[in-house]
Amino acid sequence: MFEKMTDGDVMIYLQNTMLALSQLAQERQIKISTSIEKEGYCIIHAGDYNVCRIEKNGDAKYSYEPIGETARSKISEWRFDIKPQSICFGQAPKEKSHGK
Repeated sequence: MFEKMTDGDVMIYLQNTMLALSQLAQERQIKISTSIEKEGYCIIHAGDYNVCRIEKNGDAKYSYEPIGETARSKISEWRFDIKPQSICFGQAPKEKSHGK
């Protein structure tokens, strides 16, 4: 899909994505930041949580986690790989981790 786009088209696509994320951040009153690498690794920080995408051998795995107080979060306890439905911005996850 994207290979058929010009570089200018890619920048407009990114601008539209940026505007959508900005609106979401304003509506939810959270800070959102991203890091996306060409190798497929992605991380998005949203409020006191992050979602990470790791690609190995063509398979993508997603992990959701509160960032913990060491990252200046309101959530003191860091947990690995929680369910996204348990996320509650500004609060600890609503259910226990199913971490590994």
